[in-house]
Amino acid sequence: MPDYLYEDLMNVRGYIAKEGKPNSNQAAVALTDDGRCVFGDPSAARSTYARHLSRLMYYDDEVERQRRLLCDTALGQFMLDHPRFAQPAVNSVSSGIETYWRGLSGRLSSIESFRSIAQNDLRYVPWATSFGRLPVAQLSPSALNPFKAQIEIWLGELRGTDLPKIMNLHDAFLRIYCSNNRSVGKPSDLAATYMLREAWFENDERGRGNRTGYKMSSLPGLITGNFTIPVWQPLERCGINFSNMRVEERVRGTDRFRIEATMMRPEFRQVLGDNNLVFAASASGTTSTLLASAKTFQPTVFNNIESKKQYLMGCIAYLVGGGMHTCHEVFYTGGLAGLEYTPGKYVSMLPNTFKSSRLYERWSSEFWDIVRSDRPSPR
Repeated sequence: MPDYLYEDLMNVRGYIAKEGKPNSNQAAVALTDDGRCVFGDPSAARSTYARHLSRLMYYDDEVERQRRLLCDTALGQFMLDHPRFAQPAVNSVSSGIETYWRGLSGRLSSIESFRSIAQNDLRYVPWATSFGRLPVAQLSPSALNPFKAQIEIWLGELRGTDLPKIMNLHDAFLRIYCSNNRSVGKPSDLAATYMLREAWFENDERGRGNRTGYKMSSLPGLITGNFTIPVWQPLERCGINFSNMRVEERVRGTDRFRIEATMMRPEFRQVLGDNNLVFAASASGTTSTLLASAKTFQPTVFNNIESKKQYLMGCIAYLVGGGMHTCHEVFYTGGLAGLEYTPGKYVSMLPNTFKSSRLYERWSSEFWDIVRSDRPSPR
C-alpha cells in the first residue's frame, strides 16, 4: 500500500512517512510545500505548526475547500481523458438516440422541419462559450437538405469518445424529443415527471446570482487563480497527464455564478455548511435533464446501479470537468435517480469501471483527506 505522511514535530520536516493509510482517528493537519497531506491529531492547534510554517501549511477549513475543488477537478479530468469509465452506459444511450432520430427523420417531410430542429432545439450545440461545443459544418449550397445534413454530422459525434460533445448532444436530443411530444412539456418538466428534478431547482431557492466581468477560461475543472494551495503537483501525482489532457476554453459556472446564501433553500445550504462543501452553481439541473435523456432513450440504464453510476460519470466529465458544477452538486441530483449519496462522500457514487482501476487508487490516495469515508470532515 502507498505510504502516507504522519506528523512528527520532532522531525526537522515536521512529518515522517508511514506505511498504509491513516486510521479513523487521524485527520489531515497540514500540507507540504508540494501539496501532500500530513495526517495526525486533529485537535492540534495552528500554533503547533508555528516553527514549521516555512515547510507546512496548516490544514484549516479553507484549505479543505480548495482541496475538495482540486479533488473534484481531478475526478472530472479523469473522466474526460479516460472516457472508458463512463462509455458502456453513455454509448447505450447514444445508440437509443440514433434509433430515435432515424425514426423521427423518416417522418419529417419538409426542409422547414429540419431547419426548426437545427436552429431551435439544437441551437446550443455550437454555442461559442459552452463546453463540448460542436462546429457548424460548411455544407455545399447545393445540398438538398443542408439542415438535415448538419444534424447528421453532429449525430456522428455520438460514435466518438469526446464525452462533453456526446453529453451536449444527449441534452440537445431530449429537447428534440420534447418538441415533438408536447404533452411531456419542456426537458425540465420531463425530468420532474421522472422525479429527477425538484421544484426548487426552478426558482430563487437555488441560491445563485450572476457575477459580472467573468471571462472564458481554459483552466481544468474548478481551478481558479485564487487558490492558495499547491495545484499542479497533486494533479500530476494522481495521474493527470498535462501533455494530452482534454481542455477547452469556455465560460465556467464557477466563474459565472456566486452564492446567494440568504435565498438558498435552507436544507441545501445547511448541507453545504455542515460538510464544508463548496458552491459552484447549486444543485445541477443539467444532470437532471441528462438523466432524463438516458431514461427516455435507453431506459435499461436505470435498471442497473452500475450503469447509472457510469452515466453519472459522463455528467461528471461534462459538468465538473467543464467547471460548471462541483461533484456534490452533480451527486445531489444523482441521488434523485436512486443512487445512495451521502453528502460530501464519493465512493458510493463511483462505478466499478473506475474503482477497479489504478487511476482510482492513485486519485483516492492523493486525496484521501477528501475521499475517505471512515470519518466526517474535521471541523
